[in-house]
Amino acid sequence: MNGCRPAWHGPRFAIPALAVLILLAACRGSEGRGGEAGQPGPPGPAAGTLAASVVDEGSGGPVAGATVTVEPGGAAAVTDANGEASFPGLATGLYRVTASAPRLLLAGSAVVAGPPVTATGDWTSVVAGAAAKQALRLPRIDGRVNLVAVHSGGASPPPVFSDENCRACHGDRAGERATGSLLSPFHTLMITHGEIGCTRCHETVDVAQGSGATLHQQVDVMAVCTECHPAYPVSFHPIRL
Repeated sequence: MNGCRPAWHGPRFAIPALAVLILLAACRGSEGRGGEAGQPGPPGPAAGTLAASVVDEGSGGPVAGATVTVEPGGAAAVTDANGEASFPGLATGLYRVTASAPRLLLAGSAVVAGPPVTATGDWTSVVAGAAAKQALRLPRIDGRVNLVAVHSGGASPPPVFSDENCRACHGDRAGERATGSLLSPFHTLMITHGEIGCTRCHETVDVAQGSGATLHQQVDVMAVCTECHPAYPVSFHPIRL
């Protein structure tokens, strides 16, 4: 062999391969015309939604009846029993909300409305077809008020522990939704049981728990319901009037 390569090796065989590629390229036809464009799809949503949730800074409970304003634009709404307001149909952009509600003052044994207090959220992006949310906390209660004494209730409640003052501070909660999927919306009973007031179920309130969402744990549901429904929770009948 003496380093000689066989006759079938070498660049001589690369030339026929190149010729084949040139021949294939020459035989290739021209590209056909593209198909017609299809019909345009439906337009996407052009606006988004901004929701606001307003709670009391002291109790953590929702503030019903607060005025919420969106800037820019100046759209306004009033919070529902859950302290919520919604602004649909906003163009894409940056927005922020301001919430306002009266400060709560004690005049003797009555809770009265004082000057308004406000809170403003951060700028939030609203994207078309999506919902953004801002949470605001309103400092409505004077820090000098002894909330433990006000909510002591019991057999000898203080004059301030009344249904009227409950509604003045916490709003009318009859339309409030339950705080969890496993909880019944007990406040709706005020619609069907007109004689039931706040202090009938909440005979005393431990404000040290720090959240209105825990108040259902402080109500003796069995004791309250069996007064009129002795077969509760098996049945609401018979009814003892």
